[in-house]
Amino acid sequence: MKSPRILILDDDSAVGELLGEMISMLGYRPTSCEDANLALGIIERQSFDAIISDFRMPGLDGREFYRQLQTRNPALARRIIFLTGDPHAEEIRTFLDATGNTCLAKPFRLSAIESLLADTLLREDSPHAVETVAA
Repeated sequence: MKSPRILILDDDSAVGELLGEMISMLGYRPTSCEDANLALGIIERQSFDAIISDFRMPGLDGREFYRQLQTRNPALARRIIFLTGDPHAEEIRTFLDATGNTCLAKPFRLSAIESLLADTLLREDSPHAVETVAA
């Protein structure tokens, strides 16, 4: 049984590297990217089970990344966990309420990442839903 693949999208390479290490410790296979446009290209060539994406990024931000992914791969767009240092900002709460996606607040803990990824991978549309339950 293969481990779920997780795409990490964060313009801060240190955050992406830390998340990658933590996700590896949890038994997942991470791929990191620092640019949302590049991430969209990676998603065209590789399959992922979930995405952890920064909300505020230069150029294509998390909201626009979600919108573009929604048109290309709606099931994967529903499995984005947004990462932000300001989880209570009205614009972020409004966006998350509208999409149903979850949020990981900075600074984050391994237990929070573990819980959010487990919940995300348990969604009906996740290709690893049954595998995650059995694990």
